[in-house]
Amino acid sequence: MKNNKILRRLQCLCLTLLLMFTMLGATPVYATGVTEITFGEVMAKVGDEVEIPVTIENNPGITSFRFRVAYDMDGLELLSVEKGSVLTSGTLSSTTNKEAETMTFHWFAENNVVGDGEIVLLKFKISENARGDYPLTVTYLENDIVNENWDTIPFTVVEGKISTGSTVKGTVTSFGEATEPVTLRLLENGTEIDKVTSTDGTYSFSSVSPGTYTIEVSKLNHATRTYEITVEREDITEALKIHLLGDVTGDGQVKIGDYAKILAHVKGASIMTGYELNCADVTGDGFVKIGDYAKVLAHVKGASLLW
Repeated sequence: MKNNKILRRLQCLCLTLLLMFTMLGATPVYATGVTEITFGEVMAKVGDEVEIPVTIENNPGITSFRFRVAYDMDGLELLSVEKGSVLTSGTLSSTTNKEAETMTFHWFAENNVVGDGEIVLLKFKISENARGDYPLTVTYLENDIVNENWDTIPFTVVEGKISTGSTVKGTVTSFGEATEPVTLRLLENGTEIDKVTSTDGTYSFSSVSPGTYTIEVSKLNHATRTYEITVEREDITEALKIHLLGDVTGDGQVKIGDYAKILAHVKGASIMTGYELNCADVTGDGFVKIGDYAKVLAHVKGASLLW
């Protein structure tokens, strides 16, 4: 009898606890794992206004955060700092230190905010004189993110970047071995600012600022060729082509028509200029003479191949 009374009391207690839990509602489920704050990366053209999202992942519930961001104020102008979709409450404020070229933003709320996604949106205007990449360098302290109990939240940060300029891309036609790569160098006033290789007949240079450039195209057994381009604000698509050494006509073969043109040049009957002249200079001495003609003729006859 005594055991039955104890059992009934336990059952009543369980029912009471269950009812209280139901009335209070379920406890929120918080994220597990290290919290990660990511500053976005964007590409834009000079003069544009861009938005950099700052996002949170593995949010365990936070009530305050603070970050300091260093950036080049000559290339970027901060327009605004706004709350993202995750911050459904609280106050976001920001300050700028022009001497240190830094800005600080701070958010505080009375209760935890949970959920992953965008916490802040940074809006910048890119200067007309901007060139290349502009990193957003983030500094912080270990206790810069806390929850409503003032517990420090461990976190990591992924820094952001704004890449300025246009894209210069297109196709590149070459001959010879298909597996041999084509090398393309982007030069400004003779200085290399970018370099890519292509094995599929395409190329692309990104973040090219306004200005005048030279694209130098080279490949084994080919005559190196240069193209002049002017970049303003729009993307550029340019088809490029290089010829085999000795292939003056550019048809991918060295034949009688090629050495006929070289001989006419040597005799002064028909003078070649520009890239044709480069293709004809198979000896590489900077001139087109009888020695070049002789080498091309030997190649056509199969007596001594150029490559």
